[in-house]
Amino acid sequence: MGLATSQARFLCITARKADCEYKSTELAQQKLEITNQLSDISANYANAMNSTKLVWKNDLVKNDYGLTYNLLMTPSAANDYNPYMVTTSSGAIVLNSEYAAAAKAAGISKAGGISSADGRDKFIAALVPGGIVTQDTANSIMTTDYVATKMDDGTLKVDKANTSATTGNVGWNSGAGMGSTPLDKNSVDGLDISALITSDLIGKQLVDWAQLITTSSEQITSAKYDSTIKDYDVQIKKAATALQYAEANTDDYKVKEATLNALKDEKAKFIAKYPKDKIVDVDRNSFQMDNNSIHDTGFTVVSNGTITYDEDTIKKMTIGDLLSSNIVLMTQNQSADKMSKYATELMESIASIFGYRNSGHGLNMDSKSNEALEFAMTMVKNINLKASNAITQGTSVDDKAMTNNSAYVNANDYNRIGTGGKYVFPKGPVSYQAVSVSNLLSSFLTYYDNYMNGNSSAYVVGKRVDTSAFVTDDRNYRYFAEAEGTATSQKAKLADFYDQLYNNLCEKGWREDSALQDNEYLENALKTGRYAMSSLHEDGYFYQTRYNETGYIVEKTDSDAIARAEAEFTQKKAELTYKEDAIDMKSKKLDAEISSLSTEYDTVKQLISKSIEKTFQMFQN
Repeated sequence: MGLATSQARFLCITARKADCEYKSTELAQQKLEITNQLSDISANYANAMNSTKLVWKNDLVKNDYGLTYNLLMTPSAANDYNPYMVTTSSGAIVLNSEYAAAAKAAGISKAGGISSADGRDKFIAALVPGGIVTQDTANSIMTTDYVATKMDDGTLKVDKANTSATTGNVGWNSGAGMGSTPLDKNSVDGLDISALITSDLIGKQLVDWAQLITTSSEQITSAKYDSTIKDYDVQIKKAATALQYAEANTDDYKVKEATLNALKDEKAKFIAKYPKDKIVDVDRNSFQMDNNSIHDTGFTVVSNGTITYDEDTIKKMTIGDLLSSNIVLMTQNQSADKMSKYATELMESIASIFGYRNSGHGLNMDSKSNEALEFAMTMVKNINLKASNAITQGTSVDDKAMTNNSAYVNANDYNRIGTGGKYVFPKGPVSYQAVSVSNLLSSFLTYYDNYMNGNSSAYVVGKRVDTSAFVTDDRNYRYFAEAEGTATSQKAKLADFYDQLYNNLCEKGWREDSALQDNEYLENALKTGRYAMSSLHEDGYFYQTRYNETGYIVEKTDSDAIARAEAEFTQKKAELTYKEDAIDMKSKKLDAEISSLSTEYDTVKQLISKSIEKTFQMFQN
């Protein structure tokens, strides 16, 4: 190889070697960046392992709830119908957009203001457009009717409708949350099945069989009549007590006096509306009460396979009897459609004792439990009592031995209407219809749990009883229901909640923060101390505390966040490891090439040196 050629080759090798060394340096830098990224995600993962979340935990309510602003500021059994207010360090109450709009519409400045009955009613009316309360709820607790309208610019305008003293309206309590004795709203008990059966407000309530024989809206069952009179007496007694302690010649006294008089008038009108001939009760014409075989007409009640024909026993049958025995309702020569109608009327009456369309009673303690009861009744109607779902197996028509009556057996074995019949000479076609009221009630309560607990519910209503897992079969299941004799009316609970909030807004002022609806933002603000909490104490005042001093907010390991962090860490680590492995492969190739180039570099360099040396020797000679 000539000197010029060697020199050209040397320059090419030098350039290539320099380029490879530069690329090797770049790869080393990239690997260092990957190492730093791995260090960062490892640190983030380690921090995530300590992730916690704030949870609302009330032992009187079965579920633990994730902390939300709506949970804190919506009256329910979960918060004992008391507001848990988010506050600034200065004590001002922090409101979301809907509450802030209501406060503005009611004329409450951010610095607070002077509270009044009229201002309180305006505040409650202004909660309607934001969906915080319904108009019916607002009307039931305002003493002056107001209607709030949302204007084009987003503000609320509150107009006066008319002044009324409608029965049951709850007057403003100026001392609520301001030092007056807190209202007893702890009306929820966790009852197992035994306690539920023996409870005065549920288990000992009578089954209103007369619902089956009322023929018009002008009639009322004896049980319903007696219950309504009892309710009026209780309300009148409470209203009289409230009037007794009201200050004479004040607006508060006039409202309470009007409420008492209205209650008395309504009771008198109720009594006048339903004279004795309009009151329907179980009788021998409509129920079997004289022998132990199923009648051709009317209704037959069967208890644990034995026909019940004692009038007193039927009239005194309770909800507890339905839960502790197998009570079956039977008819002869009717139809599945008619039995569906009868059983639906009876079940709606029974369900009302558990709070179905009866807010503040039984299991109906808040909006979710109200929805659950509606769902349960809908399921019973659409599945259990649907005439087309009736079980029609068998043709046994014994009118004494229930084990030989196909309709009874079908109703006993299935969560459906049971039917059965055949031609009997010389009588002709004979058919029976039956439904187990006990199975219906067990299904109803199980559907209720299904709605309350969603996918985590351990209970199921199957087509057959033996494929079902009823809540009533679980002796340890807890029913969170109205406590014995301590129930404050639902209207009073709601009114007290908003009275406490309104009074504190006027006393301490408020700030708006629309981001409070973001659960993560709310939780972070409480954890970092940006916001505090204000909750009701035994002396009737609201005091500012940290979130973990409210008694209900607890900090728990956030397993979901940890799982997400672990998945994210695993994914990113895999990606970075792949990149690192690719860099290592490229580095090894470059190292091999650099080594080869270095060898060739030295060889060519030696050739050039020798060539130069020979040239000098040649010219010296």
